[in-house]
Amino acid sequence: DELMELFENPPYFRVGGDESNSVFRHYALGAENSAKLYVKVFNFAAEHLEKYNCRPVLWHDMIFANELGGKRVSVDGLSDGKQVIPSKTVLKNLSRKIIVNFWDYAEKDSYPGINILREAGFEVWASTWHYSSAIFALAKYSINNGVAAFDGTTWSNNHTKGGALILVGECAWNGNAGKISFDPDEIFMREWNLPPFFSNVENV
Repeated sequence: DELMELFENPPYFRVGGDESNSVFRHYALGAENSAKLYVKVFNFAAEHLEKYNCRPVLWHDMIFANELGGKRVSVDGLSDGKQVIPSKTVLKNLSRKIIVNFWDYAEKDSYPGINILREAGFEVWASTWHYSSAIFALAKYSINNGVAAFDGTTWSNNHTKGGALILVGECAWNGNAGKISFDPDEIFMREWNLPPFFSNVENV
């Protein structure tokens, strides 16, 4: 409630939910009970936010987690393996008011998790990171498979990865998946090196 007030009732609220495998392993509730707990927590969030006319945005990975009765094999810690199977309990009972944010940071021919979630009735967003080939691949797949929004994460982001922000923006706004005529890293570094607008203001 405090955050909703602070940010003046935003239309979306990120509720996290990613990579919480260790939590469920620690409590050892079993896959079915863990899935029910997961659903209960995030359906509560969705119901609470509804009074603000706000939709929660939930990372996708735990919907496919082994701990909740699904199967998600991460090949490198940054992406799904070739086979992903959702938790039946989560897929059936998770509120469709929740936007599911799919993330994958590897270049692939397909991202089946997106299709599974869309076919189950969820609005799906997609997030990439800083590898240019992966940005192009996920952007193209998202455009062709009904993804509602496309963005980039900023984990460990600094000036060495800033060009990815420009590249993600280009793909998100113009759909130019793999068709750009500029160097995003060069553009970012040029702007990065500009003095801040308040550099001539004393005591800032």
